[in-house]
Amino acid sequence: MSEPNETPILLFVDDEKDILAGLRSTLRKRRQDWDMHFAIGARAALEVVADLPVDVIVSDMRMPGKDGASFLAEAREIRPEAVRIVLSGHADDGATMRGLAVAQQWLAKPCARDQLLRSLELALTARRLIRDTEKRMRLGGIESLPSPPATLEHIQFLVADPECRIQDLAETIEQDPAVAAKILQLANSSFFSLAQEITSLEAAIPRLGLDTIAALVVSESVFQSVARKGNHPVSEVEALQRHSLLCARLSGRIAREVALGDEQLLPSAFTSGLLHDVGRLLVIGTEWEGEDCAALGAGLLAAWGLPMRIVESVARHQALFAIPGEPDLASVCVHAAHHLLCEIEEKLVRGVHGPGSIDPAVPELLGGEPDLETLRQMASDFFDLAAEEGH
Repeated sequence: MSEPNETPILLFVDDEKDILAGLRSTLRKRRQDWDMHFAIGARAALEVVADLPVDVIVSDMRMPGKDGASFLAEAREIRPEAVRIVLSGHADDGATMRGLAVAQQWLAKPCARDQLLRSLELALTARRLIRDTEKRMRLGGIESLPSPPATLEHIQFLVADPECRIQDLAETIEQDPAVAAKILQLANSSFFSLAQEITSLEAAIPRLGLDTIAALVVSESVFQSVARKGNHPVSEVEALQRHSLLCARLSGRIAREVALGDEQLLPSAFTSGLLHDVGRLLVIGTEWEGEDCAALGAGLLAAWGLPMRIVESVARHQALFAIPGEPDLASVCVHAAHHLLCEIEEKLVRGVHGPGSIDPAVPELLGGEPDLETLRQMASDFFDLAAEEGH
């Protein structure tokens, strides 16, 4: 197993010297923390990529000769472990679709310093969560997660309907963590989010617009369905889909009980619950079975630029203190919901409750209420209701 260098290496690529000079000035306070390189054009950048174990690449899209999409595609072949970020002033649909095939995050020019730093920190969070370079190389080639074909077909049907309601589309996407992850990834690019973090599908869908979502769904480079890929057992993906939706709803219910004036807690808890097991989607039907799915999933979502609150909730859903720092309420809600549902699922399989792995600190972190028994009853009620509804 190989680990990355202690000091992360970042590469910035543009054909305009003034843009690179501006980036150098903007990031000058991070020179002690990051080894930063600035290349004029794709040819010079590829030399850096070949010579150095680059961790993050930030590239313009429109450059003479080899454009950003072509450059990033070559860079991915050489350094698949590097997180690839597009920084461009052009956001037309064609450019966006080409960028989606090779980049994991997108930033719009001019880019505010805080937005740029947020994206770079998320990219480096992926590096910290997944220390093994070989694993990050594998993750770097992942453009999409497996989705059951019926779900994708239903989404295509909805977006083709001129009278499609945002609520109907959101309810369909909520049932599929793979599609939700990709929608949120694009919605959190500064092309669309205007530096505002998007943590719910209800906010993401109108931000992108139906035309963009339609293009995402039909694009071969973004969504590869189970039917086309053929190596993900549909039944396992669908079972994980059901568990993820239940976890999202239960996380949201717990969040509603303890919100304490935090307006973003409920959407963050719901969305984090929906995405908490994306790491398992990565390993189903592969030799990665048995890997640390929480770290893999959180690392992927960090590389994709999802809000840190969601990334941390995914990282902590199995072990609440898996990463340094105090878990926030969204993380506690998702951790509790996941383990409470696992206890019920274990009972259905074995006839008795499993020992459970919920952290005993959960009630205290939730403010003392609800206690564990109340949480277990809440989870049981949710599970029974979902069974009646056919979920």
